[in-house]
Amino acid sequence: RRLAWGQKTKKDYSSEAKVMLKGQSIWMAHPTECKKIEMAYSKAIKLNFRMKEAYLLRAELYLETMQYNLAIKDYDRVIELDPDYGGAYHDRGLANGKLGNYRDAVNDFTHAIDAKNKISSMCHAYMNRAKAYSNNGQLDEAIRDYTKAVEIRSGEILILMSLPQFRSIFHEYDDLDDQSLLSKLHDKFYPNMDLKGFSDSLLRENKDWQDTTGYEIYESRGDTYLKAGHYQDALNDYKRAMQSWSNSQMDRWKYLFSTSMAQCYLDINTLETPNPTDRKS
Repeated sequence: RRLAWGQKTKKDYSSEAKVMLKGQSIWMAHPTECKKIEMAYSKAIKLNFRMKEAYLLRAELYLETMQYNLAIKDYDRVIELDPDYGGAYHDRGLANGKLGNYRDAVNDFTHAIDAKNKISSMCHAYMNRAKAYSNNGQLDEAIRDYTKAVEIRSGEILILMSLPQFRSIFHEYDDLDDQSLLSKLHDKFYPNMDLKGFSDSLLRENKDWQDTTGYEIYESRGDTYLKAGHYQDALNDYKRAMQSWSNSQMDRWKYLFSTSMAQCYLDINTLETPNPTDRKS
C-alpha cells in the first residue's frame, strides 16, 4: 500500500501547480495514459524543480507502472527536499522491495516509522518492514514486526467489533477478565472516549465486520512462523486469518519442505501434516 501521497495540500494556482493538477486529472479520467501523465508531472518539475508534490505524484506513477528505479530516484528527491517526510521513505521501501533490495527496504521502512512527519498507517509500515525482514531471512525480526502490526490493527478495528468477536481474534488479551480488558483497551486506544460509552459499544450484540488487513497480517505471520518451524503458531495464525475475513481464499495446503521422494505440506483444514503422497500433483 502506497502511503506517500496521503496529505492534502493548499490550493496553488501557480503555473506549475496547474500543470501538475492536469496530470492528476488525466490519471483519474484515463489511468492508462501514463505517458501524458508523466509528461505533465515532468513539466511541473521543470517549472519548479523544488515542487515536492510533483515528484511524489510522478514517483507514484512510476511505482504503479513498475518502473521501480525511476520511482526510487523521485523519492530520493522528495527526501532531499523534506527529510522528515515519512511517506516517501515508506514508498521507496516498496520500490526497493520489488527490486529485491530487502536491506534497503528495511532501512526505508524504519525511517518511515521513526520520521517526524508520520505516515497515515503505521500498521502497514510494520507489515511491510516485516515482509522485507522475512524476504531477507530475518524471521525473528519479521515476526516481531507482524506482532506490532497486530497490536496496532487491534486498536484500529476495535470499535467495529463486539467484545466476544475481539476476543476470538486477539488472543493476546486472554489472561484478562472482561472488565479489565475493557479498561485496558479504553486507556490504550480510546482514552478520550467516555469509558461507559466505550464499554457499552463493545458489550452489545455481535457486529457485521470483515478485516482484510487483519487477514493479511495473520496469514503473513503464519507463513513466517512456518518458515521458522513453529507449526502450531502458524496454524493458530491461519485460524485467526480465516476468522478475520470469512470470504478468504487461503490455500488449504502450506508448503513445508521437499525430499528426494516427495514434497511435504501442512493441511490447515485438518490441522495436521499429511503424508505428501496423499496430495495430487
